[in-house]
Amino acid sequence: MGWSPQWLRRFLQDFLGPTLQRYSDLADIDIIIGEDNRDYLHWSEEILEGEAAPRLTSGVSLHWYRNDVTDPSMLDELHWKHSDLFILYTEACYGPFLGTGYPAVRLGSWERAENYTSDIIQVTNHWTSGWEDWNMVVNTEGGPTWIGNHADASIVANATADEFYKQPMYYAIAHFSRFVPRGSRRVSLQMDVYSSDVESVAFLTPQDDVVVVLQNKQGTRRSVVVSDPQLGEASLSLPAHSMHTLVYRRFGNTV
Repeated sequence: MGWSPQWLRRFLQDFLGPTLQRYSDLADIDIIIGEDNRDYLHWSEEILEGEAAPRLTSGVSLHWYRNDVTDPSMLDELHWKHSDLFILYTEACYGPFLGTGYPAVRLGSWERAENYTSDIIQVTNHWTSGWEDWNMVVNTEGGPTWIGNHADASIVANATADEFYKQPMYYAIAHFSRFVPRGSRRVSLQMDVYSSDVESVAFLTPQDDVVVVLQNKQGTRRSVVVSDPQLGEASLSLPAHSMHTLVYRRFGNTV
């Protein structure tokens, strides 16, 4: 597609936005710009330089690909400039298009689950409101796909055996989707130097529960202490290559 940020901005301001606002049954539709990797975030920033573009835009969407070559502080900068816009990660998956050594479907891959968890923890710590897997279900070849871009998914269907398999990635996502309901807010979580290699993020739910997600990707066990000034401490032992979710009621005594 031969679009530049300037032409996308013009399309948004002069055509798409006014057209939707012209009809009452379409006026409340959210317009999301971006839909590309984080190293193309400057495109969205250029679109938002227009006078009307920020007003017409509800959020910025991103893909997780190449997140390892960019710094998540880019998300902070976007939030500080446009705090009224949400940031949403709308695509993540594994497949051979990521380079050699990446088969489309790798049943039981714990490494892929760990990397999903790492990315979710990283981006939610930097103002991201949601994170979506690209494929809900694929077959054992990573399809069907009309263009040949086979990819992995959290659930793999084996039609021949009439079976489906929940991948480790499924349970990685569940550490968040199961325990962090809509309307939750990320809250500050301070890690001391002794726990710096443990990945972590914390949320406060609408039910006033605190949810802490922890991941130890190291090859050895790690011990951490979760301390809340209102409730005290909880000591946890995290086995090598493990992920954990701690949930407790903020003003109660149940941990």
